[in-house]
Amino acid sequence: MKNPSNSSVSPTKVCGVLAAVIVMTGCAATRPVKYYQISALPAPRIASGRPRSLTLLVGRIECAPLMRDGGILYRTGTHEVNAYQYHRWLETPDRVVHDMLVQVLRASGRYSSVQEQGAAIGGDYLVRGKLVDFSEIDNSTIQARVSLAIELYNRKAGSTVWTHTYTRDEPVEGKDIQDVVRCLERNLSNGLNEIAASLDQFFSHELEATSGIGNSTISVGSGSY
Repeated sequence: MKNPSNSSVSPTKVCGVLAAVIVMTGCAATRPVKYYQISALPAPRIASGRPRSLTLLVGRIECAPLMRDGGILYRTGTHEVNAYQYHRWLETPDRVVHDMLVQVLRASGRYSSVQEQGAAIGGDYLVRGKLVDFSEIDNSTIQARVSLAIELYNRKAGSTVWTHTYTRDEPVEGKDIQDVVRCLERNLSNGLNEIAASLDQFFSHELEATSGIGNSTISVGSGSY
């Protein structure tokens, strides 16, 4: 009679147990995905008085396909760009810029109406935009980079009449991803406020001196770069 204590365990059972342990260990080690949201900071009112009789239409902002994937981007060195696997945007940066641009232009008080591009037809001018960069910069210090290019295109003349580029690296106070998100939020808000002020200055110096422009529709939309 065989002694039970000396019984051998079948290789199949051993493999099954090991596989179960590996699966359970892998599940326990899986990191949760965290999502982050950027909101517009309070925008300063550019000027008091009656708003211009202009309707601004805000359309899509162009960006690189990698930005639309949703992962928060970070740069190491001059050329390498990566994305965090477990830190992602709730909304893609191009959509964030679009929504914040609407809020900033409305808050400026300089226009009778600010709507999305699909809400109206026509427009004598087209403001085209591209989000060039929106990422964490990992060098000797951590920085948050925002680079945004906007241009005003005269549709009747077929030419660009105004451009503004905002590019700034802001130092991040802290080392957590939440610190990077807050810095990107602040940097983007500053950039959009600067762009709105520059656009207002263009209208003041160029358009208001020209008769027949008072009731034009200005379209803020997407374009090719």
